[in-house]
Amino acid sequence: LAGTAIILSETAMQAAFNKVYQVGEMVSGVNSLVEKIKYFQNKDNLNRQKLHNYTLAKTELNWEKESEKLLELIF
Repeated sequence: LAGTAIILSETAMQAAFNKVYQVGEMVSGVNSLVEKIKYFQNKDNLNRQKLHNYTLAKTELNWEKESEKLLELIF
């Protein structure tokens, strides 16, 4: 993530991940992709999503936090 705005394809896992973390915009076809690209061409929309994802990566979705989960599974 690290501050990147994301356009996700409409797969079960990406939809589930996005439902929890709201990391970007889902697309379901070519027209939808064009709409999402136009959405992120708006600097306010782009910067808002980038800031959200940066904060998420810094506070929750990072190696320090994920390594704790991995260690719990191992030990």
